Amino acid sequence: MNKIKPGRPIKRFFKAARGRIGQMASKVKYIFSAFPSFGTFFVGISAVWSKPTYEKLATKGQRNPYAYTALNLIADNLASIARHLVVRVKDDKGEWQDVPDHPILKLLRRPSNDQSATDFFIELVHHLFYGGSLYMWNLGTLGRFEPTSVKLIRPDRVQQVKRDDQTLDIDWFGGVNMLGKRMQWMADDVCWIRVYNPLDDNQGWPLMAPVLQALDLWDNTLDWAGSIAQHKGRVPGFFTSEEEYDDTQYKRLQERIINVWQQRSGESQPMLLEGGMGWKEAGIDPQHGQMKESMLAIVRMIAVGMGIDPALLGDNANKTYSNYREAVRALIQLKVLPLLDWILAEMTNWYMPKYETPAAVLTYDESAIKQLQEDAGEKIKRLAEAVAGSIITPDEARQEMDKDAKGGNADVLLSKVGVVPLEEIGAGGLNLEDPEDVAAADALMDEVAKLLSQNRGANGTSNRRSSSNVAPA
Repeated sequence: MNKIKPGRPIKRFFKAARGRIGQMASKVKYIFSAFPSFGTFFVGISAVWSKPTYEKLATKGQRNPYAYTALNLIADNLASIARHLVVRVKDDKGEWQDVPDHPILKLLRRPSNDQSATDFFIELVHHLFYGGSLYMWNLGTLGRFEPTSVKLIRPDRVQQVKRDDQTLDIDWFGGVNMLGKRMQWMADDVCWIRVYNPLDDNQGWPLMAPVLQALDLWDNTLDWAGSIAQHKGRVPGFFTSEEEYDDTQYKRLQERIINVWQQRSGESQPMLLEGGMGWKEAGIDPQHGQMKESMLAIVRMIAVGMGIDPALLGDNANKTYSNYREAVRALIQLKVLPLLDWILAEMTNWYMPKYETPAAVLTYDESAIKQLQEDAGEKIKRLAEAVAGSIITPDEARQEMDKDAKGGNADVLLSKVGVVPLEEIGAGGLNLEDPEDVAAADALMDEVAKLLSQNRGANGTSNRRSSSNVAPA
């Protein structure tokens, strides 16, 4: 036993005791690891779940293949769209105009010397899922707000939020930096974005917290199966016998069982020793425990909690959409874009007054989203058909596509041939007794005849096929 040294005897004693207890606990854990289903003997004991801390979520999320894939799908797609950020402001006519030289665009295109825009937004998404908060520290501000770089502070490093006693506005944040040194960040230099947390006013709610129990179940299932595999497939149990043995016979039999068990390897079938003795299992193996079905259920829990279609994680049996393309489109429209819209709205609310441009809005160019190019083509087709069918004007169609209006004839309904405005051809209420209306009708028929002749020249095959059904005069 260690001698208690002078100086701080009580502290040294408890330190030595903790070390001994830790060693004993590790030995007990090693002994019980031979019994993968040992917990089945303790029916009724509540399960122990991990707390949704940044470290726990990051450790389990990075280790689980499905949670890792789901998070990277969200982060990579969001970062891909965020490369096309724009700043827009309304002009005197109420139309949105781009501001290509706004300083925030320069800041976000190269946030710092050691990080690109893509890395910045990928890290940003991870902080929201693991910590529930974003702390964007703007460096280089002296007097006027002109930061030269912006860095993300890990949410778990911010340990204190100091607020004003009267207004409850934030004055500064306290914590440690990546070097382990205590720091204070002034509120005027830190853009704080957090997910609403009903239980805490100063900490955001991690977006991955709802799947933490699924991650625990996944780890427990793998530990159970791995323990059986590491013990050569032997499920814990007992040797039973209908006979009674005295102390000498029992001791001799026990020694023989231990020796035979240690010498044999790779076998999992029951052993029969001393006629009449048999083996009774005290647990179940992965096959009887329906391990495959359990793990598929856990994958579905992760997919639902992360907002990902199960097909994108390889679970085609529970897919929501008919094909992979529709699942990707749903991921962009239902998860990535709403998340990015919320982040940019919060950044607009904080950054634009700092840059003295409160009317400006930070957003992204929808036409540059590669994942939705097919949707844009279908939208153009629908608008073109609406214009050709005299449902909307060309200018209304252009506004739907976020394009500037042309004015003039583009702001009136066109005839179904799509060329001559209805107002110009006088198609409103013809009176055949009026010579002017008759002349207008003749002019209209001439225009239609010209258009039809031009259409025949452009599409000769289809027109010849239709003209064959016309009876000769």
